[in-house]
Amino acid sequence: MTENKWQAVMFVKEKEENSGPLDPEEFKYKSVGGMLIGLGMAIPTGKVESRDDVDDAKLEGLNNNIVMKDAAINEEKNGFNWLTAEMPSSMDFAGFVSHVDWDCNMYMSSIQDNQDNLRIIGSVLESKYSGSSPSPQDLLWCKGEACIAQFCLDNKWYRGEVLEVRDMGECLVKFVDYGSEELCKAENMRKGLFLTDIPVQCFTVQMDIDPITMKWEEGVLNFIHKTVVEQVLQVTIIQKKDVFPLVVRLVTKAGLDIGELLVKNGYARGRASVATQES
Repeated sequence: MTENKWQAVMFVKEKEENSGPLDPEEFKYKSVGGMLIGLGMAIPTGKVESRDDVDDAKLEGLNNNIVMKDAAINEEKNGFNWLTAEMPSSMDFAGFVSHVDWDCNMYMSSIQDNQDNLRIIGSVLESKYSGSSPSPQDLLWCKGEACIAQFCLDNKWYRGEVLEVRDMGECLVKFVDYGSEELCKAENMRKGLFLTDIPVQCFTVQMDIDPITMKWEEGVLNFIHKTVVEQVLQVTIIQKKDVFPLVVRLVTKAGLDIGELLVKNGYARGRASVATQES
């Protein structure tokens, strides 16, 4: 670099792996440009100055500025969002829950309205991306970006949204048609989107119950998850409104009311009575 010219450089901060458990934490920095060059994804354009005299605060500030600028550019170029979920077509329907979050919101799909669409989405994405390799663009992501991502447990491809960009080339991805979140490696994510005209295929519902304490306990949520996830349930909307989450009653095939089960066994308490509204 000449005396009057400056070049912004992005570094990745890594913890030293060779230090012992009682040693102070030490970190090293790797130039992102150097990593890309090493992978054959870029060529050097000049000399990069030493970074030994750059402290953590300066490096983190530099990285934050670069990330925000990149995010703004990507937002302009890739401002697509998946279409929001549609309301169920009936007040009573058979459905299944794919995920329960920390607020006891359940991500529900209607068998009548959503099952065929989910099957079609899965078939198309598998035909497009099964056995594929990422392009250089597929390795660069920003928060809020729509994506197609591979779920690690079944290696199938699903529609997603980037919730966070983490270190070491990982992103926290929400699988929009199921509600679950997973850390995905960038190499297992794709920018090429398909089926963009099909709305998100799940929506949030809540039972007419509240936690015993101020918030839902992990053990109770685990019990609810095991009880309702991937089970065909009879769903009745007991409070009709135009926004999610909907307030519902969930009944098993055997006629067991899940909300009553939780209240009677001390897992939850009932809310004030909500009158069922006719469609």
